[in-house]
Amino acid sequence: MNNSIILFIVYGVLISLISPILTFLHELGHAISALSLTNGQVDITIGNFEKKHVSFKIGRLKVYLNKFSPWVGYTYLSEIPQENYKKILFYLGGPIASVLVGFIFTILGAITENIFLKILLCSFIFGSYSQFLTTIIPMTYKHGAYKGRTSDGYKVINVIKEKIA
Repeated sequence: MNNSIILFIVYGVLISLISPILTFLHELGHAISALSLTNGQVDITIGNFEKKHVSFKIGRLKVYLNKFSPWVGYTYLSEIPQENYKKILFYLGGPIASVLVGFIFTILGAITENIFLKILLCSFIFGSYSQFLTTIIPMTYKHGAYKGRTSDGYKVINVIKEKIA
């Protein structure tokens, strides 16, 4: 089998395995914004959002880990900010976290010499930047668990439009 095909398969498997971690870090970006901008409860759900399974709580943050669905995650607020800039910061928290994670793994990938670690880091890099792009580009999702929902970038544009109108 061609080495390129093997590498492609390895990256695909690795990205599938690390996706819940990347999704958690993305949602944690939203949660950190919410925790710093509001006084209410903040919940992160990773995986299927229909049922709440395993959870843990740290202060006002509660995390639910549900059925395996690697790219699915949501952050819920008990207190929605009224100020537009707070809403924008909340919506941008996830994409910013994804870019920061990608940047950190890019630096680590540049300084490591271990080929296996490089392959793992490249999976984190690709996954992080892919997640950034699929959440920052304003769109309504057409397929999957997010079908009919809007991206973080779309929500930011809507807040800006509301302010202008």
